Amino acid sequence: MNRRVFGDDLVPLAEAVVDGSTRGPIWLGPMEIPDQSPYAIQATTTSGETFGSSVQNSVIGEIKASIGPDITYDPATMWSSDVVSDGWADLQLTFPFPVGLTRITVHSQHSGLYHAATRLRLSIVGGDGEPTVTEQNLADPDATISFARRTAQAWRLEFQTTDTQIVVIRGLEFFDGGDEVFPPLIPYRSP
Repeated sequence: MNRRVFGDDLVPLAEAVVDGSTRGPIWLGPMEIPDQSPYAIQATTTSGETFGSSVQNSVIGEIKASIGPDITYDPATMWSSDVVSDGWADLQLTFPFPVGLTRITVHSQHSGLYHAATRLRLSIVGGDGEPTVTEQNLADPDATISFARRTAQAWRLEFQTTDTQIVVIRGLEFFDGGDEVFPPLIPYRSP
């Protein structure tokens, strides 16, 4: 079955070992499957994408740790907003179908120093024009907020920035009770 997916890219294990170490895994993101609905979260923002980053990185890919003291910013796995004059960077997420959520973990900041989100305002987009679901402080760069269960397909997240007026989001994790919803390709593991 693997040959159908990977074709000729598979190599025998003996060939995969080089200098005593093995090749790293190849992570595959959501794929378009003919005659099937798309299965990926779409992320958009009005707060810009800077330093070679993409807002889509906030919901797909590897969630790297915010460690220092060296610079650990990675534009291939993170989203960096542009400068936001009002101190709030926005992110709109559209799931392929309505999802119930009770918790969101926000991974912000990079290099252990720069561009953390300090507060999250969460609301549902469309429908009855529901007001804010919750607004909470983010205690640290890897903070989880909990709230009463709500179901929606489109969600708006607004992140309050530090005095730099830029936010870096390394990734987001979504939960409905104890179940993770649309888990990232490579889950976050604290250093």
